[in-house]
Amino acid sequence: MIAARTILALQTIVSREVKPGEMAVVTIGYVQAGTKENIIPDQAVLGVNVRSFKPDIRKQLLAAIERITKGETQAGGSLREPLIEHTKTTDSVYNEPALAQRLRAPLEAVLTKEHVVTQEPVTASEDFSYFVKQGIPGFYFELGGANPEKFAAAKAAGTILPPTTRPSSLQIRNPPSKPASPLKSPFCAISCKAPPTTCASQSPQRPEPRRPGNFIAEPASDP
Repeated sequence: MIAARTILALQTIVSREVKPGEMAVVTIGYVQAGTKENIIPDQAVLGVNVRSFKPDIRKQLLAAIERITKGETQAGGSLREPLIEHTKTTDSVYNEPALAQRLRAPLEAVLTKEHVVTQEPVTASEDFSYFVKQGIPGFYFELGGANPEKFAAAKAAGTILPPTTRPSSLQIRNPPSKPASPLKSPFCAISCKAPPTTCASQSPQRPEPRRPGNFIAEPASDP
């Protein structure tokens, strides 16, 4: 119950606490709790993914996650505070405008102009930002490829192929007896990325009689 309320409360951070127009994402990527439907678990682990363009917005999101998680745990009557761990983080990737403009010409010469586009800022995770953070002028671009038949079908239908981070993008490899299809339709996207901060929080549940490993004595007056 505590974990469920925490998940719902975390979804209000962006809509209620972040200034309109600022890029912010709070995603519950996974929930792990329990092993059987008739046994109440003694803890729940939430995998939370945070994405933003600005460091101050990221700081605001992380503070809100900690505040809400602790508040819901206390409201649920837990006998211990939640454990919040920051597992990984990367900064935003910034493309040096002058460098991007200078390298656009050779990319267009190889891929043709229609295959080189300037992309809107995206929030993919990328450790290339560590080079930029050291003061090195950076130019990050994406070079894509796709199955020619599927690419043509998607273009004709007015849809796009799913990115590699989605389950629907998984494909069965060709059997060894068949040659692999060549990747065609090169596409270069000049983009600015803003990677996420990821943290995992454990929301301990209130001990109950049917809970495994329950060795905590509750006060007699506890309902």
